[in-house]
Amino acid sequence: MKFNIVPVMVGSVAAIALSLTPLVVVAQAPDVLAQTPASESFPRVFEQLNLTPEQEAQLVEIRQNTRAQLESLLTEDQQQQFRTTLEQGGSFRQAIAAMSLSEEQKTEIQSVFRDARQRASEVFTPEQREQLREFRQTRREQRQAQ
Repeated sequence: MKFNIVPVMVGSVAAIALSLTPLVVVAQAPDVLAQTPASESFPRVFEQLNLTPEQEAQLVEIRQNTRAQLESLLTEDQQQQFRTTLEQGGSFRQAIAAMSLSEEQKTEIQSVFRDARQRASEVFTPEQREQLREFRQTRREQRQAQ
């Protein structure tokens, strides 16, 4: 039986996107992390979570490590294709699909995302995790309604 990794990767990407700043922002401006306070570099959902400075610092570190791992797995052409697709208005899913990942890359990227998602989850309090779960559910329902 052939396993289709794209839905799994998309789900992982969506979860990470809710937990970390989108990869494209960091890929386009690597020095943003050094110049931007952590609270300003996270998605809007984090404004509702009331993150502590320690949580913000931990999430920035997770994001930086995840980005470095992902960049090491992708070729320059794949990274450029990802950025180009997003710059042209493509969705995150379309950008992932446009990279023409090998089976090995898909497996490794899935592992990186799973690890990052787990590490990010450990940063949040139970209440914050519940807020994120509710936000994800709302987003999922909105996507299905489209």
